[in-house]
Amino acid sequence: MHLGLHIPGRWTSEQLEQTGFSRSKYIGAYRRVINAHAKAFPSTRVFLNVGDYAPINDFAAIRGMNFRQDGLTPRGPSADVGRRFYRPYSARGVICNYEFHSGLHSMQKKDWDLQTTVDKGLSDPISYMNTNVLGPSQWENAPQDVKTMFLEAARKIGFRFVLTEAHVQQQIRIRKDRPSRLIVTHHWKNTGIARCYESYALKFTLHDQQDKVVAGDLFFPDRPTTQWDPGSDINLQSVITIPAGMAAGDYRLKVAMILPEKRQRPIQLGIAGADLNGRYLLCDVPAVPLRNEHADLIVEGFEKSKHGWSAARGITLTIDSKERHAGASSLRVEGTQTKGWNYAAGRQEIPVFPGSKYRLTCWVKVDQIEPESLPPYAKVGVHDAEGEWVANIVTNRYDMHKIGQWQLLQATAETPLNAARGQFALERGSSEATTRVRIWLDEISLEMVEGP
Repeated sequence: MHLGLHIPGRWTSEQLEQTGFSRSKYIGAYRRVINAHAKAFPSTRVFLNVGDYAPINDFAAIRGMNFRQDGLTPRGPSADVGRRFYRPYSARGVICNYEFHSGLHSMQKKDWDLQTTVDKGLSDPISYMNTNVLGPSQWENAPQDVKTMFLEAARKIGFRFVLTEAHVQQQIRIRKDRPSRLIVTHHWKNTGIARCYESYALKFTLHDQQDKVVAGDLFFPDRPTTQWDPGSDINLQSVITIPAGMAAGDYRLKVAMILPEKRQRPIQLGIAGADLNGRYLLCDVPAVPLRNEHADLIVEGFEKSKHGWSAARGITLTIDSKERHAGASSLRVEGTQTKGWNYAAGRQEIPVFPGSKYRLTCWVKVDQIEPESLPPYAKVGVHDAEGEWVANIVTNRYDMHKIGQWQLLQATAETPLNAARGQFALERGSSEATTRVRIWLDEISLEMVEGP
């Protein structure tokens, strides 16, 4: 499809006119060829030799083709394709490739500076640079400055993910009967000149002293790697589940970047410390037994005369020793409420760990509620270290078909990675409707199922 009007022996303008050539016919023919390629090779990476026709290039991008240009000179690429096409289309996922206009000896005869030419190419978001300034058999004996020049260029072409910081807790608190967790805060930077065009995952693994993997989790970044733009800083947090009963001792934390759908070598990162499997050593982490596993369970059974809860306006709270699910007493919640989501809430804040799995349970009995469309439920409101609300752990609602019976309400949920503390509450689920209630609450508890 190359007309080659500037090349002797190719088409002349007179010949094109004689054949009925027109711009529209040419673009239409190109589109048919592009469609044929897209249909025949749906999963093969194909590069279109980009020319001056914007409608052709745009159609190729829509059909999944990528861009190649073989006219890179010290003045930049032919037809200014870098500014016109590479920069806008690379943001749409089009992979860009440069080849040099001339070989090294030809460039020297033309007094074209190679470094200037390479730098021109690197000023655009390219993922490939063809080393066609020399033939394949000539590179072994190429001048050292030329080898060094292309080695430096290779470090910039495409994406280059660098782990700039990683933070973990000082130790892993291992538990006998339940899993633990290791939270990793990690910061990345793309020091390359182009985007990444695959959505990669990070695989964190914990190794014992014999380098055996004892724990590991796959992590898909909320900001996918296709959006790690050149120069951008990426801040992430990940959670690694530690199996119950893991032996105490020192462990090594490693990370690899992989494409889970394909069995291939992990992506090379711009950091040191890779092992033979493409995993990068981050740090050593000691694991120590948790001394008091009861610290993972917070229970309020309302066994004391002072309950430590606050009521909404119109609601009274009393310790009731006649009606309870277990123990000596329960909390009686009674009255008429016109505003607010909570019937009652604990005044005392409870510690809540970040990135942890919790189970919230309680026993509730409803004797009266009007309207019946607002059955109660329990929650823990989760806040960060500054006191800002970040999430709720919410149980199922009371089943009004079984009114007058004690019912178990429960929920299992993950806390955000910025969680710090929480607060128990009995909820009605509306801030507008007027409700008249008589409810008993007993044995509300928050138990850590997995945590740091």
